[in-house]
Amino acid sequence: MIQLSAPVVPSRQFLTKEVYHKLPWLPFLLLWLGYFFFGQLLSFLEAPWWAWLVAWGGSLIWVLDDSLTWFVPITGAIAVMGSTTISVFSIIIAGAVTLLLMGVMIFLLDFGVRKALKDGLWVGGFVMAGMLIANWLFDGSSAYSGGGIVLTGTFPLALALLLAIVTTLFGSMAWMAMRDDGLVKKQIIQTFVGVTGLGLFCGWIVEILF
Repeated sequence: MIQLSAPVVPSRQFLTKEVYHKLPWLPFLLLWLGYFFFGQLLSFLEAPWWAWLVAWGGSLIWVLDDSLTWFVPITGAIAVMGSTTISVFSIIIAGAVTLLLMGVMIFLLDFGVRKALKDGLWVGGFVMAGMLIANWLFDGSSAYSGGGIVLTGTFPLALALLLAIVTTLFGSMAWMAMRDDGLVKKQIIQTFVGVTGLGLFCGWIVEILF
């Protein structure tokens, strides 16, 4: 996994108006859009309260370590997966991929256990999310009888989850642009909490009303 690092401009406290003008609007628009889709999915699935907290709190996982920025969309996907039925087969496949990648990185590529675990979980999370998307998108139950593979009625859920992951993946990097502009960590965190919370709320409202 690529390590995210960049020269850091010394942080200083900006006035609210200055913060507003320094926001990287495109990444934050993508971040809001991703959490809008997550909000719609969680609302549709009647997700428990903890799933909403996982999705919202996961947007700040990069606070623990810069490289965990890549896990922001995974935490949102985990919240969705925890709110629906996941097949045992999907769990086994994701677990096997995680363990296989860890083994390759540790024993063949000589990476440390921490990095191998982190990268393995990241890939495994995407594999499980991908299998859920495929399950929502296609119905192959009649393939063996000559019926072929067809789109299911839940394909909008698959599309929403795919868009949520992709937009959040790119939008989560917004904090680095703010950091490089010299904004303090408190302001960056507050902005992330506001943007992702607004996205979840808007997704919930739209799903409830329409």
